[in-house]
Amino acid sequence: MTRPSAASCREKAKVATARADAAHDYDTMLVYDGLARDWLSLAARCEREDGPVGVDTINTHVALQLRQRRCEMGLSREDLADRCGVPEDRIEEYESGRTVVWADSLWRLSNGLNRPVDFFYPSRIAS
Repeated sequence: MTRPSAASCREKAKVATARADAAHDYDTMLVYDGLARDWLSLAARCEREDGPVGVDTINTHVALQLRQRRCEMGLSREDLADRCGVPEDRIEEYESGRTVVWADSLWRLSNGLNRPVDFFYPSRIAS
């Protein structure tokens, strides 16, 4: 199984930081600032982990990808829930990492966010 590389997580943090800096309103800035911090936290975790890929690392990556794509599209959790047929409270649980996204829900989310399912998973194997 692949593990997100620390470098790719740091790159996603840079993108989120740039979007926070370019935000035209305070709420948007806070969302992207939070995403940047979470990506940097995941990068640090990837640098510390040895051995097999940690399930928590993968779940965190999926949650961050979901939240970032929703924000990029300018969707609220309610909007995304309506587009995907997934309850709004479940979207919040997925984005926070409290609930693992099952395959059928991930498929619905990928359709609602106009991305393939593999968009949510890390694409690089960390050495």
